[in-house]
Order: sequence, then structure tokens, then C-alpha cells
Amino acid sequence: AKEARMLFCRSRLNSNMMLVLKSDEHGFLDNEALQRAMLLLPRGEFVPPSMRTSAYEIHPIRIEALGFNVSAPNMYTFCFNQLDIQPGHRVLDIGSGCGLFTLLSAQLVGPSGFVHGIDIKPEIVAFSRRNLAIQRRRAAQDNVQDPLTADLCAGSTFFGMCMEGRPVRAKYEMQLRVDRRLGPDSFRGRLYWPRLGKTMTLFEGTIAPPLEGSSTVKVTVTETQTVFSSMDVVRWLPCTYDLELMPQTQRLEGTQRMVDAPPSEGARLELKNMELLEEPILTNNVTFFQVNCFHLGTPPLATVLREHRGYDRVHVGATC
Repeated sequence: AKEARMLFCRSRLNSNMMLVLKSDEHGFLDNEALQRAMLLLPRGEFVPPSMRTSAYEIHPIRIEALGFNVSAPNMYTFCFNQLDIQPGHRVLDIGSGCGLFTLLSAQLVGPSGFVHGIDIKPEIVAFSRRNLAIQRRRAAQDNVQDPLTADLCAGSTFFGMCMEGRPVRAKYEMQLRVDRRLGPDSFRGRLYWPRLGKTMTLFEGTIAPPLEGSSTVKVTVTETQTVFSSMDVVRWLPCTYDLELMPQTQRLEGTQRMVDAPPSEGARLELKNMELLEEPILTNNVTFFQVNCFHLGTPPLATVLREHRGYDRVHVGATC
């Protein structure tokens, strides 16, 4: 289950970064709660779009326009190991920057704790609040559900077999992951064949309105891009999968159609939801403040500390 969660992390680059952090060279990431938090909150979502690819490398990122650095990933894990943040803790993040450390802390303290992030520049605080708002919107989208399609919520992972040809000539293990619900009738995700060149593809899915009295839901999945493969799979795309979701048994079954291929070249799929669901992103226990000791209109740091006494943990970032 842990390997599946890592493989189907919301960002492949993020999962690769976490594997590096767990290696001997960067042997800091051994906290399971922190691993779950980092899977929920990919680092690339907290930097400007032009920096998202490089965000997963093991070095700091300089956001020149705002005048601060995002610390290297192994510095994050080192600090978290030193802080030992527990559920229910009250945490102060001084120099919160992009807000990633603050949001990760919020996942660790849980709904019974809270985290305050503070910084001195209004534009930096605005940037962290923007990142918080993005995560809140994503959490709201991921929770779009109705009883018949609850198995297709964000984080759902189906395992099963793809049986090629009629009659069956070959069988392959197959995994389907729902990354995000875009609304009541659409979603996005990934398909993975571990024994077929370790191939992973992205797809877009649509959900047809269920017929009155029906106990199944028709789902169409169309591949859009190959993420990686050790085989030449370009000729396969875009494959389309006509599936039926059976909520009572948590199964997806149906057929595959390849481009310009006769029906006999298609395949049949039988998949079962393994319930490797992501935990919800916690955002309501986070607040960002601007503090400045030298300008009117913003409270000094001493005021924030006085008004919110009793912090269990305090993290001081480089910007302070």
C-alpha cells in the first residue's frame, strides 16, 4: 500500500524527490506522517509556474521577484525531525515564505491544532495566502461526490487485469488512479502497467448520467499522454476504455479500444478499488499574518506572540 501511494503521488517528480530524501545520502525522511503530508502537497505547487520542474531538485529555490528563498527539501525534513510536531500542537512558522512549511505543519498538527505563518513583506504574505487558497480550492474539487460515483473520488486506486485479444492471448497487471475530480461528470488520472514496460499514461475520464433505477455508472477513459515507458507505446495512443462502475462491489469493468485497430485487437479490463484514498488536505487550521516592527499598520512580532501565547513549536525560516 505504501509503494502504491508513492507511485500514484499527485506529482511523479514529487514522488521521485521523496525517494531521494529517503536514500542513504539524504536519510532524513523517515516520518510516515510527514511522508503523507508531502504526498498531499507537492512542492511544485508552491512556487511560480516557471520554477515548478526544478522545485523537486534537492537544492534551494530563489524567488527573486519576492526576495526570498524556498529552502531545499532535505532542510525541510531535517527541521521537521528536530521539531517533532505532534497532533494538537500549536505551531508558529516565522518567515513562512511560500507557505509550504506552514501547510505541511498543518497536516501534522491535525484539526485539533493550528499553525500561524508570519512574514514581514506584504507581497510574500499575499503569495502564501494565494497558495493556501489554491489548496483550499483543490480540496473542495477533490471532495465532489455522489453515492454512485464515490469510488471515483480523488485518490481512488483500482488494481486488476487487462486481458488482450479475443480469445485472450495475454494478461497484464493494470492499475488506475483518479488524481482529481473536475466536477460531477469528469475526472483525470493515470494508468500504470507494472509488467508492461513500467508504462504510465495520463487520461481524462467522463461519467455519463446514470439511468433511472440503474445500479451501475458508465465511465469513459481516454489516454492523453505517456508519462514514461521502457517500450514504444506511442502507437497505442490514444486508447479509449469503455467501463462500467459497479458501486456495490467497487469494481470497474469494460473494454479497451485502440486507434485504428479492429475489435479483435482490443482488451477487456477487470479492476477492483483498493481504497488507497488520500487523506483530506487540512487548510482551516492555517492563518498567515504580516508582521513588521518598523512600519505602522502591521503588528510587530511581539504583539503576535503575546496575543497567541502557548506555541508548542516555533520554526524560524531564513527570511527572518
